[in-house]
Amino acid sequence: MLKDRFSNLSQREQHTLLIALPVVVILVLWLAVFRPLLDSRSQLQDRITRQQTDIAWMKEAATKIRPSVSGQQPVNSGSIRQRVTRALGQYGVTLSRIEQGNDDSVNVWAERASFNQLLSAMQQAVREGLRIEKAQINQTTEPGIVSARLTFVGGSQ
Repeated sequence: MLKDRFSNLSQREQHTLLIALPVVVILVLWLAVFRPLLDSRSQLQDRITRQQTDIAWMKEAATKIRPSVSGQQPVNSGSIRQRVTRALGQYGVTLSRIEQGNDDSVNVWAERASFNQLLSAMQQAVREGLRIEKAQINQTTEPGIVSARLTFVGGSQ
């Protein structure tokens, strides 16, 4: 069928078709197969470059924060009030009231705090050189949620 149609064409049309057919096949292969592969490879290379940049930044940042995270060196910078709010805020404990005491102390109230987060925040405050002088923790009707009143006293700075 195709052979009959091809033989019915003129000599010039047959030569044109013999030249054009491989060009069209190559073009279709290029557009359907090779170009998407090359685009995908290029995108992956770009992604690798971005991730390598991110890794380098993370390594640099990790060396800067490692001493304070490991707990080996307490962070004693700032006033007692700043140190308390930093330690509690680091663990997501929202304070409803903060009051500076007469001496080197700070009273804080947290109305709805996760018990686990509150304990972790209290440990962080101790690592920052603070001492817990008073702690009143009351459970609420919600499981795992407490209200608390804490008094922190500054340690040696």
